[in-house]
Amino acid sequence: MRTRYIPGVIMLTAGLITSVICLVRNYDIVYSLGVLLIVMIIFAIIGFIGKKVVESQIKENKEQEEARFEEERQREMALLYEQEENSDENATKEENAEVDMEVKEKKAEE
Repeated sequence: MRTRYIPGVIMLTAGLITSVICLVRNYDIVYSLGVLLIVMIIFAIIGFIGKKVVESQIKENKEQEEARFEEERQREMALLYEQEENSDENATKEENAEVDMEVKEKKAEE
């Protein structure tokens, strides 16, 4: 998301509103320009603060998403590791059962 436009949009919107109010109330042009300058400076500062807040929120959301993704990946790896261990144990049990069967068959033959 492009956050670089936030201060300008806020400042220009406040300037437009101020200009309209000054025109409707028929303020002197020098007074109107002074008020407009002050309003634009104040709202530029507010816009920069808003931009930083939005950027920090985006960064925080991205970090939380990455942490959640990493947690899910670790959980999947642990599950795969468990399944692998279980399959190894099952294979070992099957091999032991086969060996037992062979031993029993040899004893039966004797």
